[in-house]
Amino acid sequence: MGTSEEPPSYTTLDTSAKLMAALASSKGWTHLTLGQNVDVHSSFVETPCPFGLDVTWLVERANHYLSLIR
Repeated sequence: MGTSEEPPSYTTLDTSAKLMAALASSKGWTHLTLGQNVDVHSSFVETPCPFGLDVTWLVERANHYLSLIR
């Protein structure tokens, strides 16, 4: 999602947060936590991802949407 030259907009991140919430809900998850049920590519393979992505904001926003689904 994005590159170091062109990071994703918050509009794009918001759409991603909605998708994350929908997927979490479909799995019966009630909360997303970075490092537990959410992670970034660089945790698994050597990559510069997440390119300065505001991952904390993304997870918090996804949890907001997840709370609206429940």
